[in-house]
Amino acid sequence: MSKPKAKPALERIFNVFLFVEDDLIVELGCVLYERGGSDADKLAFLQEKVSSDWRTARRFKLSNDIVYINEDNVAHYRRISYQSYVQLFHAGRHMPVIEPVFEAMGNSRTPLMVVTPIVDGVLRIDEVVHRDMV
Repeated sequence: MSKPKAKPALERIFNVFLFVEDDLIVELGCVLYERGGSDADKLAFLQEKVSSDWRTARRFKLSNDIVYINEDNVAHYRRISYQSYVQLFHAGRHMPVIEPVFEAMGNSRTPLMVVTPIVDGVLRIDEVVHRDMV
């Protein structure tokens, strides 16, 4: 008699959205999935779901620690410019911006995810970058 095959381990994976208005990230969004398979398979799954997920994503405010100072020296709490986020991303320092999503979902700080901007109500894919989250 053979043993039943073990089910593959499921991992919590995330489609994360940056809602951008007038070049400021004003809100975050997230759709959570539990999937097995390779990281490449999970990333491909998330990328396929982006175009439908952003409309139904659970919404989150940015942290109070995130502050944007405009050209008139006025502080806007819970806001960051999209370009500042991109710079942080390329420096590997973007996680504090999107951390409220993972805190609310009770997840680790290093989940497998796809991050996509929604700029003035339109899905926008600037580049596809694979980065190990540290």
